[in-house]
Amino acid sequence: MNESTLSDKQMIVEAVESVHRYRDHAMWEKITDYFVEKPFIDDTELTKEAAGERNVRSLISNWRNELRNYFYATRHRIQSIAVKQKNAKEAEVVSPVMGQYFVNDRGHRYVLNVEGTYTYGMVKKSGRWKIGKLSFTLSKQELKPIGL
Repeated sequence: MNESTLSDKQMIVEAVESVHRYRDHAMWEKITDYFVEKPFIDDTELTKEAAGERNVRSLISNWRNELRNYFYATRHRIQSIAVKQKNAKEAEVVSPVMGQYFVNDRGHRYVLNVEGTYTYGMVKKSGRWKIGKLSFTLSKQELKPIGL
């Protein structure tokens, strides 16, 4: 493996990790830097929205509204990141994740545990790896009370 490929893989992993980290910390403005202007999004299993191209600003705004209106905190744990570089400008990333979404409903607290796999289609633009395609496949979802 040459140094250029290793460097690309490190940049790809950093991009994927950053999106999850910034989403959990509500740093919405920073997330847009990791996407192309109109990525293809298929998160139907989470949002019930039809798959298709979306404007990145609308996508991030929807995430912000959904996550902050329904949940008082979120935590995403990346289980692993497998990078398959197709060529110098394209790569596919498969990443199983566990998400925890914390809800306070009429004084009762719950955690929604979600497990699934993100698949990213990465493209290199102006020396930076960006998400051009994102899909999510749901494996498991469970709502549990917190506390007593």
